Amino acid sequence: MKESSIFNIPLNAIGVNNNDWVKVNHYAIKEVVAGLMKANAFDIVPIVDANEECEFCWKTVTEGDYSSIEKYKIGSADIIYHKTELKDYLKKMHRENRSWYFLGDHNKINGLISACNLNSRFLRVYVYQMICELEMNLGHYFKSQLDQSAIIEQLSKLAEESENGSAQDVLDRYNAAKEKGLDNHIVEYLYLLQFYKLIVKLNLKEQIGYTSGKKIKRDFGFINEFRNWSAHPLKTDIKVSLQTGLWELSNLVGSLRLTFQKF
Repeated sequence: MKESSIFNIPLNAIGVNNNDWVKVNHYAIKEVVAGLMKANAFDIVPIVDANEECEFCWKTVTEGDYSSIEKYKIGSADIIYHKTELKDYLKKMHRENRSWYFLGDHNKINGLISACNLNSRFLRVYVYQMICELEMNLGHYFKSQLDQSAIIEQLSKLAEESENGSAQDVLDRYNAAKEKGLDNHIVEYLYLLQFYKLIVKLNLKEQIGYTSGKKIKRDFGFINEFRNWSAHPLKTDIKVSLQTGLWELSNLVGSLRLTFQKF
């Protein structure tokens, strides 16, 4: 399986470089820095010297609590290579249970990345791309396993059973396209959750490695949460932590894509 390009993004494309970050000098007053951090929801503010080099920073003692900050000496464990790929950063952040690192090249600091940088438009585009690739795998899987008429029949049953109208919407769009002379396959009109409902309805979950109805419902719901987040730029709230959620998403989507590509 070709790994989705989202996880090949280097960190310096996502984080803040040292030409753009908010910084203070060594003479900055602690109370002023605390106000700056609170106003901008910063847990880290770099301290630079006269040569614009950074060896210290101000950090919150407890993340998100701006009532207590401390001056902190940046160590090698706080620095990650600025061209590290996103997948390795997510793994490291998950393993070490932390939300920020300074970016560096041979221990010379040239940027900063934290969990808040994961909520960027740039990253949303790549998350959306990755989930679209999964949906394409799902489409190929359904085409290989079922006749189009069988899929339409099950969608019609779902439309009769469901109150939210999503299955009927798929059928309406498919039929409208047919009336215009388009001969697209029905899977091209399915949403992620319709794929899930059809898998359950057609008793296909065990074929793709699921023995628990709760597990497949949870997994597809989790992916759909990220799909909605990535598809709607004004949607900032998400029910899961991005720093742990993106790592789980990468593993889950990667595993599912491998499964569907076997068919």
